[in-house]
Amino acid sequence: MKMFICYLDAKETIDSSMSTSQVFRKVIYSLSTMDWTSEGIFCGDDAGKCQLKSDWHEQFEVVFVDKSGTMNYAADMNKATYLRAQWEARLTLDMMNEDENHHFNSLFVIKVDFFANFDHIVL
Repeated sequence: MKMFICYLDAKETIDSSMSTSQVFRKVIYSLSTMDWTSEGIFCGDDAGKCQLKSDWHEQFEVVFVDKSGTMNYAADMNKATYLRAQWEARLTLDMMNEDENHHFNSLFVIKVDFFANFDHIVL
């Protein structure tokens, strides 16, 4: 997530004049709208250093390539996990856009037990 925030900063999607709430909202919005499974993220400016984008997508389900063009930060992530994170990001935005204050606790305070959330995967 840290490298994704650095990527957004480099692309001037976020900047130092924004509040933490604005940065958080922008990061969540970007995560929910970008498609790392078909378009991917490529941090490098020099296309000559980086393999062809199609090569990365042939090798990995989720693509987020570093500035050097040699490492995929999302190499260990499968498509289902990425789509789940995207869904959670959309859900978070929907909750934040509602006027009710009780969503703060739902988003940031109430602990969700891992097994209660992922029992269908851990069996």
